[in-house]
Amino acid sequence: MKQFISDSYTQAGTMKKSGESIVLELRGGTFYLMESDCVLLSSEQSAGIINDAGEEEGCAWLSPVREAKKKDIIFNLHGRIYVVSWREVQRIMNGHIHLAKVLEYSMKERSGIPPTARVVQK
Repeated sequence: MKQFISDSYTQAGTMKKSGESIVLELRGGTFYLMESDCVLLSSEQSAGIINDAGEEEGCAWLSPVREAKKKDIIFNLHGRIYVVSWREVQRIMNGHIHLAKVLEYSMKERSGIPPTARVVQK
């Protein structure tokens, strides 16, 4: 059997606004992205992700991941990659929604036929 790489996303937690920050509640703990740092993201710079003690735990940047026309905010925390739609982040900051799903990205090697491949029998 052939091997192929499969991208997958699983829900890892939630994102919400709290005061002057965006709160990421993940399996590994609670992390913060300052609302003022979101301006950095929209100007194509990275921003720091901090923990409860104010120490930097990771970074965030803006990039298209799931579709070329859409922007996602990517979080790198402890070697794990998390993804949230930039549109959802803006809706949280503007108060239109209270929670957004945080997805964890993973790449897995699998055996068999890729789901996008067609099998032709003769």
